[in-house]
Amino acid sequence: MKKTKINLTEIGYKILEYLIEVGQMFPRPLESKHQYRLRTYRYITGYPNWAIEAEIRRLKNQGLIRKHSKYYILSNKGKLKILEKKLRSTTILNRNVRSCLIVFDVAETHRKSRRFIRRVLIDLGFINLQKSVMLGPNIFSTDFVEFITELKIRDQIKVLEVKIIF
Repeated sequence: MKKTKINLTEIGYKILEYLIEVGQMFPRPLESKHQYRLRTYRYITGYPNWAIEAEIRRLKNQGLIRKHSKYYILSNKGKLKILEKKLRSTTILNRNVRSCLIVFDVAETHRKSRRFIRRVLIDLGFINLQKSVMLGPNIFSTDFVEFITELKIRDQIKVLEVKIIF
């Protein structure tokens, strides 16, 4: 089975961010279906309701959200997608002053997580010094900690701040 890369549109990210902020899209007591739609879609402005509904169906089919009785919740895959986007959009400050050295020894049982973290770090401008040692700009942030915690590999990764002399 070939894996397909999930490409999210702007509206898809807005829906996922809404779910991560709110946690869940709960209908209120005695709220009609129409009132519920208007209230929840008000957050995602600038798009017609049919586009939002189509995107919710697409996110559900991709496994990024799931329906729990009457409301939608974010799946683990959706949380990882949002964390990955946050991590990729972090601004890199003081590139010339300090660098970030990441050393990881992720077990073979977490092979997918290891490959995923390598791919994300390379996209962020890191270079491989060895297979499990990467050097890059100083981007250590709470988003990165949350990202590796969600992948359940936080205890297997060491992050060092280094100054390159020459």
